[in-house]
This record gives sequence, C-alpha cells and structure tokens, in this order.
Amino acid sequence: MSLLLLYNFIGICHHFILKNVDEITFYSYYKPGLTIIHGGYFLYDTIIELFYYNRYLYIIHHILALSEIGTLYFSNIDYNTLQQIITWYSWIEVTTFIVNIRDMLKKNELLNNQIDGVFILIYTYIRGYIFPYYIYYHFL
Repeated sequence: MSLLLLYNFIGICHHFILKNVDEITFYSYYKPGLTIIHGGYFLYDTIIELFYYNRYLYIIHHILALSEIGTLYFSNIDYNTLQQIITWYSWIEVTTFIVNIRDMLKKNELLNNQIDGVFILIYTYIRGYIFPYYIYYHFL
C-alpha cells in the first residue's frame, strides 16, 4: 500500500511542479522523468494485478493510462493545455489518495464515522463540483 500512496502523492505534486517551472525546464528535465515514473508504476502494478490479485479490470485501466501517458509524451500539446490537464490529474490523485487512505484505515480497523464522513465530503466535493467545473471551463 505504501507504494500506491507514494504514487498518489507524486501525482498530487504535479500541479505544483508545473506551476513553478518554465516550459523549457519542464520539457527538458521533468517530462522524461515523470513519464518513466508513471509508465513504470503502471507496468509494475499491471503485473501485480495480473499475477497476484487476478483483478483484470485494473489491467484495462492501466492499459488506458499507459496509452494516455504515451500520447501526452509524444504529442506537441500546448504547455498551457498541458498545465490544465495536469492540474485536473492532480485532483484525480487527491480523490484516489483519499480512497487508498480510507481502505488502509478500514483494513487496520482505524476508520471511524467522523473520518469516513470527512473523506466522503472531500471526495464528493472534488468529484461532484471541481471535476465538472474543470471540464466545463477548461476542456469544452
């Protein structure tokens, strides 16, 4: 579980990385490293899901994620558009982080109603308000 949480944290940090580096620095230094991190994570986790957990739905998700990573890596996407996509992705990782923390707390019998309620509120706010707002105002 700790690798998953680390990966979520890295994903959340993308927004801050992009806001604090210029376009040339990002494409020269950050883009190759982030592509390796994301591609490596999804390849590793695909193998784990296939051979350890036998959860095939995750494999489809990972194949789609790898294709998105490849598309972003090889495209000549405008830097401002890329910043919007990465910020949106960072919000996705916040909700995934919440779900993974919740699962960890539940597994260790540390999840109570108050913590669960806070997680539900944050998750619902991000997925129900921020996502549609972002899609409408930045991608349509």
